[in-house]
Amino acid sequence: MTARSHFTGTLLLSLLLLLCAFSALAEGNCPRGYYPIGGKGVQGCAPIPSGTRAPAQSGYSYSGPIYSETANSHLEDSWGALAFSASSGTLGDAVNEYSKELAEQAALERCAAKGATDCKLMAHYANSCIAVAVATAPAGLNLSAIGMDKYPNNAEREAAQNCIKGGAKKCRMFYNNCVTPKVVPN
Repeated sequence: MTARSHFTGTLLLSLLLLLCAFSALAEGNCPRGYYPIGGKGVQGCAPIPSGTRAPAQSGYSYSGPIYSETANSHLEDSWGALAFSASSGTLGDAVNEYSKELAEQAALERCAAKGATDCKLMAHYANSCIAVAVATAPAGLNLSAIGMDKYPNNAEREAAQNCIKGGAKKCRMFYNNCVTPKVVPN
């Protein structure tokens, strides 16, 4: 092998390795399945939407962790809350609020805005997912159960398990949602 062909082979191998390294940055230094968000020095990662919605009344499906802070940003908590009227079955929810108090107030107001007069707080949560399962059998069993976790599937599983533990034979997902930390510039 001549020195020229050795140099050409080494150059091609180097270019190939460099190309592979840059292709790994295609999602902007974010893990596989996430895309970069932010700007002007603020960088975070968000899940690439799958376009699917969970079968529950509202909410969405994704897998965490959600965002990451950088040298130019930090994370702040996001809060959610649920309020429920036992007499009417009305649910009021709040998501991505700046404090527990704001989330609880918004959930109570949304429940009351739907005409319910006996809204009570069910739960509050931060930087995580919540799921509510309701009993469908036996007939007449008035039972709802909550599950919370940083992953929506785990929250739903916990809600279903709590529903069964409460005496239900069958349960269905009534609600699920997640709140994610906010990426804030330093």
